[in-house]
Amino acid sequence: MKVFHYKKKLNLSLGIVIIFIFLSGINVNSSLFSKEVTPPFINLGLENMNYGISLNNAPQININTSSEFRMHEFANISSSKENISSIDINVPSSDWNLTNIELNFTDIRLKQETITLASQDDVSDVWVLKNGEYEQLAMQMEVTESIKLISIDIYGFSSQIPEVDEVFVKITGWDDGNNEPDTTKIYGDTIPLNISNTPQWFEQKFAEPIDLEPDNYAIVLDGYPEIGNDIQYYWFINETNPNSLTMSYWDYRFFQGGWDWYSIAGDVFCHRINQFANRSYRPTEINMSAVINEKSYSILNGVDEGMGYLNLPNLDFPIPGTILQIEISTNESIQLSFNLNYSLSINDFKNVDLWLKIEKVKANEWIIVPNITRYSFYYSVAFEFPINWNNVNVFRNGLNISEDSGVLFENDILTIDNNTITPNSTWLISANSEQKDFALSSSAITFNPADKLEIKAETSFGNGELRFSLIDSNNQEIYEEIRSLSLPTEKFSYVISSGDRAGIWNAILIWYNQTDAGFASLTFNVELPFVLEPLSVFFISIGIVGAVSSGYGSYKLIKRRKQTEAIKKRKIIDKCMDIVNLKSILVTDRNSSLTLFEGTYVEKGLDSNLISGFLQAIRSFGIELTESQESSQIIKLEYQKLKIIMDEYGDFRIILIMKEIPSIDFLDSVKDLSYELKEKFEKYISNFNGNIKPFKYIDRLIVKHLNGELLYPLKLDRAENSNITTEERALISKISGLLKTKNTDYIYFKDIVEEKACSPEEVLLINSLIQKGILNPILSFK
Repeated sequence: MKVFHYKKKLNLSLGIVIIFIFLSGINVNSSLFSKEVTPPFINLGLENMNYGISLNNAPQININTSSEFRMHEFANISSSKENISSIDINVPSSDWNLTNIELNFTDIRLKQETITLASQDDVSDVWVLKNGEYEQLAMQMEVTESIKLISIDIYGFSSQIPEVDEVFVKITGWDDGNNEPDTTKIYGDTIPLNISNTPQWFEQKFAEPIDLEPDNYAIVLDGYPEIGNDIQYYWFINETNPNSLTMSYWDYRFFQGGWDWYSIAGDVFCHRINQFANRSYRPTEINMSAVINEKSYSILNGVDEGMGYLNLPNLDFPIPGTILQIEISTNESIQLSFNLNYSLSINDFKNVDLWLKIEKVKANEWIIVPNITRYSFYYSVAFEFPINWNNVNVFRNGLNISEDSGVLFENDILTIDNNTITPNSTWLISANSEQKDFALSSSAITFNPADKLEIKAETSFGNGELRFSLIDSNNQEIYEEIRSLSLPTEKFSYVISSGDRAGIWNAILIWYNQTDAGFASLTFNVELPFVLEPLSVFFISIGIVGAVSSGYGSYKLIKRRKQTEAIKKRKIIDKCMDIVNLKSILVTDRNSSLTLFEGTYVEKGLDSNLISGFLQAIRSFGIELTESQESSQIIKLEYQKLKIIMDEYGDFRIILIMKEIPSIDFLDSVKDLSYELKEKFEKYISNFNGNIKPFKYIDRLIVKHLNGELLYPLKLDRAENSNITTEERALISKISGLLKTKNTDYIYFKDIVEEKACSPEEVLLINSLIQKGILNPILSFK
């Protein structure tokens, strides 16, 4: 019995060892069960050199950059203006440069001038207008041409600010025989004196300009007989510099027993005359000049009086803002009026979207997507192409117009003329270049878990960007590295793990700069230990069941349970992160790109210009999934630091805007959403008449497939609920604090959880509060 028992144990143990060696020693090359994988479709959306990736079975790569490629804009603006004193010319937008300007002036004449007869610098004394003494003061005014008198400025003050009007200003005639005012003749309106108790210039402006012909007149400050005893009025005078004019004052004559005028020749009250005169000028007579960009340019005489011109070629300075302002100055204290014909040439540079499409066996295709606007003035654009680009084609609204007379390609410069630019048009320009060759090599052709994969690239390029990707046998990108080219030999490495997929892998390296690009790929095998099907394991193991201890079985069960719990925890974290990262969902008609539904799940909405720009890029570039009529097709893009998930099925396109690439489960849910979207709403899109009202119910499908109840704002119902755990009460307290801090009655899921952590326990607690009706999604929130 002992011998038999020993042999039995020996045979059984030997059987276990043999089977263990069999199971662990056999490696099956999984490529035997895999189809050959073509190089994947990769779309790199570049905005300031940021990248994203999308995979599909198509051997092409698309790269988008707007960092340096420029569109040169030219404009000639010509027009006229009448009866102006300064020049303001509108330009299309800010940051244009002025290169040439022509100004032609006509009817240059006086608009307004100020004549100073005696200034504050000429003051030598002051006369006082007061009750009982000098109740009127006057100053002779000599007019030598027809004028329109606008106002008179006097230099003086009052002893205090008048509360009532008791002194008035008027223009009267002049009695040449007696050399004194003739108050029987009054011209224009009589106005109250404008004055205060601070010495300064005070303008006495008439309601309407007063027409005066050549003659002598008087400026009269008249307080007779209204002036009271409380206030004195002071008018400064120059008595030291003789002048041909005469001042007068109204005084009481005791010997004659009445009031009368007294005059003093040569004395001049301090005053200024503001007037219009029908007077034209030659520009050089008054040193007329134009100030452009803080530099003064003299205006030259034209063929006749009142005409002038200024031509300035070869300028180069930026126009601040959207108005070119030109100040006109003279060496006289006059304001001019003139008519103007002008013509200016301006230019500008704008960065435009540049896409690069690479296919392994074809020439590179460069695609420019410019925004070209039709203006009321002459406007054209130009693009300077690298010398190695060829086969240039221009498309307007989808039609090739390369042979149009307004499209010229010469000396590597493409020009689109004004007559070819039509309103509200979309533009696309394409060109080709030959691919640059470089080689990839690897340290081996077959790799196992824990092996270090090393890929070496030999290049002769001076500069550019390198993007390295590893694509596994399931067409999933599992590693990406981006760097600037710095060495002739660049190395990339990756350690194969036991969690990777077996089969044929592809290493893809893209090199590009603004003018050239190249593509290289390398295929290799990844082998993992063979794992038998459950039924095979059962038959092989049935002979050794008796030798397997119950303790070993318990260990396997515990390990499996731990793995199951870890998977569940990982799925919760993934779902949480997907919700936190989701910013917006758009559903569009794939044919017209019309937005049928838009859901935004952040408090501050996304920039509508950013979204419309992205959709325009899709339309212009022609990104389309060719098999999307038969099955749901997903690609992943990156646009301005956002991750874009785009799913197409039938006539629908779903666009999800996210901060990060979502989990595989989320992508599967998007596919399910697209299938039900087609099922429920296809009848509306097939008979679509522009009414998007039926599509508002798409949010119900989002709730169903994408944990949508956590996308909407959540409102806390503070009703007492006895069926609440201690952990749930702590979470309610946390939410209450957040609501108080934000001063709102709602909160987003992503505000509750820690964005980088997404604790599974906290996520489950939030779900529990929703199930208990304590947290309620606001599905109608706008």
